[in-house]
Amino acid sequence: MITIDQSAFKPGKNSISFTTKGYRISADLYLPEGFETSPCPPIIFARPATQVKEQASVVYGEKMSARGYALLAVDHIGFGESEGEIRNYENTENIIAVLTDGITVLRHLDCIDENRIYGMGLCMGGAYITRLAFLDKRLKAIATMSAYFDCATAFAQMMDEETRGQAILGANLAMEKYLQTGEVDRYPVLGAMKPGEIPEGTPRYYADAVDYYMTSRGALEHAPNYSNMLPAFQLPIDPALNHSPYGDQLTLPKLFIRGSDAAITGPLTDLFYPNAAEPKELMVVEGAEHFDLYDIDQYVDQVIDRVDTFFKAN
Repeated sequence: MITIDQSAFKPGKNSISFTTKGYRISADLYLPEGFETSPCPPIIFARPATQVKEQASVVYGEKMSARGYALLAVDHIGFGESEGEIRNYENTENIIAVLTDGITVLRHLDCIDENRIYGMGLCMGGAYITRLAFLDKRLKAIATMSAYFDCATAFAQMMDEETRGQAILGANLAMEKYLQTGEVDRYPVLGAMKPGEIPEGTPRYYADAVDYYMTSRGALEHAPNYSNMLPAFQLPIDPALNHSPYGDQLTLPKLFIRGSDAAITGPLTDLFYPNAAEPKELMVVEGAEHFDLYDIDQYVDQVIDRVDTFFKAN
């Protein structure tokens, strides 16, 4: 049963909660001005991997609600203010379950137009929202930004074969230890890199990740619940997550957005797009790299303009 007190809703951010798999899920619902008198189209937002709702979700929640949409951002099971025994565990099945229940929550709010539900996904969230669209036909259209459509290919690009094997074995052994002892070993997803101390020759993608996650841009100060310490049995990305085989079966309208300078997710979008079913659109944000679409107004505002136009047409 969904029990949410809607009487206190106001324009801007509203804190709500619901239950998925027996866990209390903490969420923020961004509402536009005038939501009380006119049902607004809702968006379920899938955030980048490991993030909490105080990071990129805030940027997109504020900007899309200013365009007249309601946007739901969540802390997934084990993240931020949500319940979950294994903290910061990026479990794909749990994430899809939370997003699915989030759509149900949106459809039961009085201020929502339940016939116009859209999905947006950023970074790994682009992969999640694509999978959600395949499994949940209540979505009318989706937009992805800097999406990891094929994590198997991305994982192969991150490290050589020997290093990949060591990483997978390390994850296997960490899971073995957890199952035997209940202890969760952890590792920093960005390693020991710090702002201003990036080793020469570090690929730009990883340097930009540090600039986002290890500074006030993406984590410090405004996202105190964020942690870059992941369970050691979790790889940086799930190499089994690949949406290419069923891209031609996603027949709802799709907008794919990539930065022109995005080293990993740009090429992944280019590989996925040709085989995706119609109707589809592609937007290239000139001069933008992967993390620029998280919070840099110069680029994010272009994304918001195009997504708004796309959703209104669908």
